[in-house]
Amino acid sequence: TQNPFEITNDVSNVYDPIDEFYITISGGSDTGGNVSFTVNGESSSDNIGYPNVGFYTIVATKDGSLNYFDISDSHIIEITKARQADIEITNDVSYVYDPIGTISISVSGGTDITDLSFTVNGKSFDGSLNAPNVDFYTIVATKDGSLNYFDISDSHSIEITKARQADFEIT
Repeated sequence: TQNPFEITNDVSNVYDPIDEFYITISGGSDTGGNVSFTVNGESSSDNIGYPNVGFYTIVATKDGSLNYFDISDSHIIEITKARQADIEITNDVSYVYDPIGTISISVSGGTDITDLSFTVNGKSFDGSLNAPNVDFYTIVATKDGSLNYFDISDSHSIEITKARQADFEIT
């Protein structure tokens, strides 16, 4: 008889865009017998690259050669979302009122493959405050995680203070 043959990968893995995913096996006969793989019914090598978030049914079959029957094992592997790098709104916390000024919200961090969305005091906006009046504003920037990452957000308060008027004199 052959030794037990199995796929040894963990059943749950976090998405990784850097390290390729290899199917690992152990067991079977010590002599002969090539191993073939299918992933979700499609022929594959032991390297399935950088799989996106989802479930993958892997079947590994070891050829029994002349003296053994073929042997196989199947494994369902889940790839789960990864956490993005933190993002941060990098604007100042206080600005002086400027009737023609625009404050563009600046954000650093996160993954570089997704889009940002913004809210100011709970309402969507395009990331630019055009001549905001004196008040406190709570800005939230959200970076969409797309398929493979969790969404990530940062909140930042901005205060607009009164501006000094130009001097004048009564003549």
